[in-house]
Amino acid sequence: MSRCLVCVSVAAPSLETLQGCLVGLGEVDMAEVRLDALADPTGLGVADLAALVSCSPVPLLMTCRPDWEGGGFSGPEPERRELMVRALAAGARFIDLEIDATWAADLVGRWRHRVVLSHHWDCVLPPELDVVVDALIRLRPAVAKLVARAELPHQAAPLLAAANRLRDAGIGAACFCMGEAGRSSRMLAAARGDRITYATGATGYATAPGQWPLGVLRRDLLASRWKPGDAIYGVAGDPIDQSLSPLVFNSAFAARNTDALYLPLPGGPFESVLELARQAGVRGLSVTMPYKQDALHACRGVSRLARRIGAVNTLVWSQGGWQGHNTDGPAVAQVLAEHVQLEAARCAILGAGGAARAAVVALADRGASVTVLNRTVARAQALADELGCGAGPLEALGAERFDVLVNATPVGMDRTVRTPVSTVWLRGDEIVLDMVYRPPQTEFLRQARERGCRTVSGLEMFLRQAALQYELWTGLHVPAEVMRTAAESRLAESGSTVQESCE
Repeated sequence: MSRCLVCVSVAAPSLETLQGCLVGLGEVDMAEVRLDALADPTGLGVADLAALVSCSPVPLLMTCRPDWEGGGFSGPEPERRELMVRALAAGARFIDLEIDATWAADLVGRWRHRVVLSHHWDCVLPPELDVVVDALIRLRPAVAKLVARAELPHQAAPLLAAANRLRDAGIGAACFCMGEAGRSSRMLAAARGDRITYATGATGYATAPGQWPLGVLRRDLLASRWKPGDAIYGVAGDPIDQSLSPLVFNSAFAARNTDALYLPLPGGPFESVLELARQAGVRGLSVTMPYKQDALHACRGVSRLARRIGAVNTLVWSQGGWQGHNTDGPAVAQVLAEHVQLEAARCAILGAGGAARAAVVALADRGASVTVLNRTVARAQALADELGCGAGPLEALGAERFDVLVNATPVGMDRTVRTPVSTVWLRGDEIVLDMVYRPPQTEFLRQARERGCRTVSGLEMFLRQAALQYELWTGLHVPAEVMRTAAESRLAESGSTVQESCE
């Protein structure tokens, strides 16, 4: 089966500008030329359209979307039909026609292998979806494109099912939902074997809300290696657009030539994302803010550790249900164990949220003496009472001796000089771990290092918890250096300006 073609849309008011846009195309499989954006598209001859084809470094899909389906063309239908015939004569790889055009069936009959036959609904869950799919199967175009709107991610499931029907009938599919709630469906549709997916590029523009940037598809998701039947994994959270996880996991899968891929699945509420993932056959999910507690209650089974932490950051589909795990806590313990004997260590955890809970449970399980320190002492005491550890105010750092200090707050993500506590309280022989990993070296770590402390970046914890997820999903040895190189390269490339933490 053919792999998914990544297509960007190009539009301009003049033929000359349009040619310039095409010449500048980068790493894309195909370009959709929106002829309806031109001032007088029906005035173009075969030679004009052939000039577009010849100047483009990639094949062209030409369309002239009418105003009755959201496009810019308002002229007579016979003229639009002749324009599409000229586009085929000029060498366009595909033309895109609406199934409701009275003349579409005639062109499909004559040029079936070069026609994308489409239908767009400006509504959720179109009631006539099955009727349209039946008509497409009868007409048998090269590609059937079906697009609707979604208010919740799982509402795209019928379109994914429609794509299955079309593929089973030997017809290429491009079936997804528009809008913010439809972004996950675009990813899943492409991963499951759709023939075309639409992206935004440097010379293109978003023809519909919810399109993903070309750079994300190419560099982070390695979409060029996707194949139908690949095992699908992903990350659910809000926000996740800047997550390192897709790049890290896809790099690991590629290095081992594993038939698997990893997608960002944005949107909410969490139950809706999870239902879409279930219906799309996703085998495992990373869960990040703010859904770790939601994930705990969505599982058929939960590991003992995740239950004690009270949060799930890893889901594995098994025996007809989601199994929940937590790799954050073990990652903290593993990273720190490389620097100190935890069984004899006194550890201070800064913060009283979900990340703090994971650290407390994991370190206590390794025999460490753990104290939760928080600006609001009542929150620290409540967590301590629940988990059986000590509690106190942040000022306790100046009065008590600790071997390990863990920042489990988001302070430091904004790249300011703020720190969760004053470093004047540090003696200089502590081991300091900051769970924030963007930037890898926070102001807190910088000041701690100047005081003589050994410091551990949150990137170490991130990579360790990702490695544990990889093992849970695949049962394979982790290509740790590949994952590290991918993460470090991206952080260096981006200048570490994006806010993100392990909480």
